[in-house]
Amino acid sequence: MPVTVLAVWALTLLAPVSSSAQDASEEWLALLERVMPEGDRFTDRQGQPSVFEAYRVDPSTGQETLAGYAFLTSDLPPEQMGFNGPIEVLVGMDLGGVLTGIVVVRYNESLQASRGDFLARDGFQEQFSGKSIVDAFQVRRDVDGISGATITVDAMSRGIRNAAREVAVAYRLGSVSSDAESPPLDPVSVTLDEFERLSWTQMLFRGLVQQILVLNEERTAADLTLIYVRDEAVAELLIGSDMLGEVLERAGPLTQERHLILAGVDGPSAGSLNLGRLSVVQNGDTLGLAPPGVLLFGPARAGKLDGQVRMLRALLLDPAVDMTQPFTFILDLRPRLGLFSADYPGERRLAVDEQEDEQETVLSRRFTGTSRGVGPILALLSIVFIVTVTVRLRRQRSGR
Repeated sequence: MPVTVLAVWALTLLAPVSSSAQDASEEWLALLERVMPEGDRFTDRQGQPSVFEAYRVDPSTGQETLAGYAFLTSDLPPEQMGFNGPIEVLVGMDLGGVLTGIVVVRYNESLQASRGDFLARDGFQEQFSGKSIVDAFQVRRDVDGISGATITVDAMSRGIRNAAREVAVAYRLGSVSSDAESPPLDPVSVTLDEFERLSWTQMLFRGLVQQILVLNEERTAADLTLIYVRDEAVAELLIGSDMLGEVLERAGPLTQERHLILAGVDGPSAGSLNLGRLSVVQNGDTLGLAPPGVLLFGPARAGKLDGQVRMLRALLLDPAVDMTQPFTFILDLRPRLGLFSADYPGERRLAVDEQEDEQETVLSRRFTGTSRGVGPILALLSIVFIVTVTVRLRRQRSGR
């Protein structure tokens, strides 16, 4: 075989196959057209996470443009646990992070024995079309429920929301993607003005909130969100003045003695989740929640947490914990479920450190440039000066 033929053949093998040429199979086409009505052509499932690409064709030019993505919630684990099992949903989403439709593909709930396919009732699945992924997807708040099937609908709604947000971040869609790419913040140093401007979704993606997923057989049984409340002004922004008053009244003087953590709980096991099993590990020391460490409340009725979580808990954390330093939340639900954790960042100093490093670099460049052509003595003095400045900066940094 001639060398040129071999070269062409080798390049053909190495060349990537165009994914846009692979159309979706017939078994998916009808469902894809339901969840993405604007799509004229759909690729097969591909990418990470797996998605169907939907393309719109301009009838005047025949040119295709990407219209959005469709995906299965089961392709973005962990799945949410319904009353008896997971609910698999095909979801369509446009490039702005707005849902274009959903279809329930598979579920197996005991209620089907008496009600049949109750998730197919008129208007139920249709209500998700037009919802933004920054919405809370809370049943009875921004999602209409089904009588007697609250756990099922709640699991399905959160599964759609979480999967859609993950796809949006992975494929850089809408505001959620930009939030995920924004610089991280921490609850110690964030300013009150900055905090006030942030939405709950932005708080989640920018590190102000720690999240623990409680899994049961690799499926989500409960979602736990934890946020450190450094003062009453922050607490009022989160839960409103009325609920803050309730927290202060029930906690009494302990709010002055301990750190306050607000915990939001969702999921089918939310009500039975024992947060008394939560502890903190910092610098090798384990500190638990000394009684009364957990105060139970219903959902927030005001503030940024309004409508975001089903239940609210106020946790009173040992004052020995240094909230300016990193630590790990540990939720020990052994032997029934397992051990779950989330890392708390402490006060982030990255920006300050980078600024100091930049100052050191500028000084180094400035005096190295001066030393050229001025003789070895001045060069030596320049080096001594640079070292002195660097040592002082390092000492200031380590002594903070």
